[in-house]
Amino acid sequence: MLGIFLGMSNPLQRLSRLPWISLMIAAILSNIWVFVLEFFLRFGADRFPTLQNALNLLFSPPLAMVMTVAIAVGVGALALYLLEIVFPDLLIDAGVMWALVPCLMVAIAIKSTTSQSLEISTSLIGLNEAQLLGVILGIFLKGKPYWRR
Repeated sequence: MLGIFLGMSNPLQRLSRLPWISLMIAAILSNIWVFVLEFFLRFGADRFPTLQNALNLLFSPPLAMVMTVAIAVGVGALALYLLEIVFPDLLIDAGVMWALVPCLMVAIAIKSTTSQSLEISTSLIGLNEAQLLGVILGIFLKGKPYWRR
């Protein structure tokens, strides 16, 4: 019986062997894409009243929650997509996808903090429960082929 316990590996050892640098790079790249999209949406909304009206309609109360979760799903899927593109030799499994979630949340927190300090008012994604669930959903929907690895 003691042999069973001695053969078990340390769960923190698996955590330390995850590709954290690659995951943070993918998370930061996805946030750069989101920042560029936010910039162009703000620029377009300032120049074109029709775009401003459409954005006001999409982010007003019946659709606001759906849009918030949909954007978070897109950001999660984008992060995994960029991880696949930038690091094609990385073996992606469920553990890597779960590790991508906190990396993406840290990158979103950094982006939110810098956006506030630069006084940029547009923010498509932030840190709340609905967006956290959307990010997880986006990562695991995009990563469905990697679930069983």
